[in-house]
Amino acid sequence: MKSARAIDTVVVGKTDTVTTSRMTVTAVQAVPGTSRTGLLRYAGSVEQASEHAVAAAVTALAAAEPVIPHARRWLRRAPRPGVLLRRPC
Repeated sequence: MKSARAIDTVVVGKTDTVTTSRMTVTAVQAVPGTSRTGLLRYAGSVEQASEHAVAAAVTALAAAEPVIPHARRWLRRAPRPGVLLRRPC
């Protein structure tokens, strides 16, 4: 609190919230027939090749749980839709 005296400006986002500038995943809802672990495995695998803040949040969640991502050799960057995951059947 002592250092708060030096603050002369506080920037608040359009939702009037103060954030930590680091995105986190707060909930995961898999569709019927898909497990949470399976969903995080694919999402974490694809997002590990991305530099986007949302991708970092997904990758962090997958890494925090007992999820083994697919090997990076199966990942390719693509201009659109972004990242492709191709793995052998």
